[in-house]
Amino acid sequence: MLCSINQLSVYTGFAYRTIKARLSGLKPVVDGAAHLYETAKALPLLYTSDHGHDLQKERARLAHHQANREAIREREARSQYMPTDLAVILCQTNAERARERFSVVVAQVAKKHPNIPRPALDDLARFIGEALAELGPDGVPAEIKRRINNGR
Repeated sequence: MLCSINQLSVYTGFAYRTIKARLSGLKPVVDGAAHLYETAKALPLLYTSDHGHDLQKERARLAHHQANREAIREREARSQYMPTDLAVILCQTNAERARERFSVVVAQVAKKHPNIPRPALDDLARFIGEALAELGPDGVPAEIKRRINNGR
């Protein structure tokens, strides 16, 4: 079948310039003013990997990603993976509990051991504060936030 560049553009969705560039090495069949291309020769040139569009590779890549998504859904269904929003809630809840528990540690130690010097208790409070600061304001570590924001 013979087609013009305009027809090939309609059939393939490629831009006129793209088709013209990819078919530059193929001699057209001249029919009056029309330059027509044999589709059996033109289409492979349009879809080869030399131009970054190998249809078979693209289909394989799509199938690979679809299979990965399906595997994740299956693992989530079997509770092997936790959805991101649930993991974030879990981190936040654990951080809140840690803050609540650790906020009274210094007072409890001071009450139980009255002979501990005040500078040691201040150090303990500082160390606990630094550890809690690493949790961040919501308990989600910075690395996890980066992964979430970058799509894992």
